[in-house]
Amino acid sequence: MLLCGEHIIDLVAVIVFYLSARKRRYMSAIFAFLQGIIMDIYSSSIYGISPFLYLFVCILADIFSEAFDLKELLISVILFSVTLIAKTLLFFILIYLFLHRIFINYSFFLSHVILTTAAFPFIAVFLDRIG
Repeated sequence: MLLCGEHIIDLVAVIVFYLSARKRRYMSAIFAFLQGIIMDIYSSSIYGISPFLYLFVCILADIFSEAFDLKELLISVILFSVTLIAKTLLFFILIYLFLHRIFINYSFFLSHVILTTAAFPFIAVFLDRIG
């Protein structure tokens, strides 16, 4: 995650979606799992939620890559934002199920989705050029 002021850009989700969309499934799944484990070790979250959420992103990107042409940047950005919203909502559901409380900061949620979605095309183009 990259901090931009008080807002967060989820670089792991961007890279996982990009790798899955480019048919690098195993690399994407391994990266998602390892980064999720590292995030859980260094955060105060419940162990296992981050790897699960990033593998969820990997699976959704894989499903979308079968149904759509994700090399088209506009389609890729739209489907990435849908994936990011689904990942964040799943996070809130899991927190509610495990901790029996929910706290949704809607402005943080919206800024997280908007900033990460806005950063996605730039990072995807950069990754296309280097890889």
